Amino acid sequence: MKRTIIALMMFSAIVPVLWADQIIDTRGLTYDGVVKKYRDFTVSLRLGGTGELISKKLWQIRKMEIAGNKAFNQAETLLGEKKYTEAIASYDKAYRAAAGKAAWMKRLIRDRRYQAIVAGGMIKRAVEDWIALVDAAKTDPAALNLCPTKFAPAGSPANIAAIQILDAKTVQLQKNKKQNRKYIARILNLKMKIQEADGDAAGATRTAEQITKLGESTISRGPTSPTKAPDNETQPVEASDAPDLAVLGRLLKSGKVDGVIRKIRSNLKEYGKPQLPGAMLLLGKAQLQKYEQGGKKDRKLLIQAGLNLVWVYAEFGSEPEAPEALYLAAQVNRQLNEPVAVRKALEVLVDSYDGGSENPWVTKAEKELAEMSAGK
Repeated sequence: MKRTIIALMMFSAIVPVLWADQIIDTRGLTYDGVVKKYRDFTVSLRLGGTGELISKKLWQIRKMEIAGNKAFNQAETLLGEKKYTEAIASYDKAYRAAAGKAAWMKRLIRDRRYQAIVAGGMIKRAVEDWIALVDAAKTDPAALNLCPTKFAPAGSPANIAAIQILDAKTVQLQKNKKQNRKYIARILNLKMKIQEADGDAAGATRTAEQITKLGESTISRGPTSPTKAPDNETQPVEASDAPDLAVLGRLLKSGKVDGVIRKIRSNLKEYGKPQLPGAMLLLGKAQLQKYEQGGKKDRKLLIQAGLNLVWVYAEFGSEPEAPEALYLAAQVNRQLNEPVAVRKALEVLVDSYDGGSENPWVTKAEKELAEMSAGK
């Protein structure tokens, strides 16, 4: 009996733990087990001990570890340290070593590497890999939502090269425009954002007009960076028919206020709760801008702008759009010659929100309040 116990102890000492893989999600929760498969941007892991099968979307994962895959694990560590160039090199090594292994493992390494490419702002390669990813996923909306979000500095040849790649893909997709509308719209949206980052305001406006003529939504509801994922992160993939707010914002900057007002009003019900404060803020800004362009004659339009802006603050006070809406509401009251209301709105803004670089509207409000006090 004693020999049996000793033998069992020796056996347990040399047998490796069967749940050596690990996932750390964006909330910091750790799951140990065995990764069983990867499909549709979802990692399935069999938990050690309980045997429960859990699933995590790619964008819900902060870091992974695969037992015995040194290059992949090193890449994951480097990604967490924001050493993107080194991380990509390690992912490349892991991808080459995955030849002959399960197809899902190669896809997993490819997609984690893509996230490092995006986070590193390597826009040319990111665009190339994103298009390949979307094509492989047969235009899955989740793949469309993973488009790059970081770009090269203004004037960089990489931005120009990325735009050229997107233009070439658009020409290809135009051969079946009806079937590929969502894909084309997302490409154009990405092109517009690259043009904005590159300082090409005129080009971005032309692209925004192309998108609105296409008549397809490009609202992005899901994150695309593994380093900026909320705790309860999900990525809805269904798009509405409402024009993308970034597109409308670009058109507003170019002075096309009537089109922005019309499109928001006609599609207001299509915006879900995450987009509604942004849509109402944009509507109020467009109405205020139209009032100023029209020689400050339409008082009714100005009042409508004020009501829409105040509504954003009243209903969505904790959302990032609220401080700007409240500041602009003060400007509406200034136009209405209501100094008491102006001061009140600015004071509420300063009292309700923190200032600094994160919130320039508070800084502006503080400055205006100081000027108003000095003018007494």
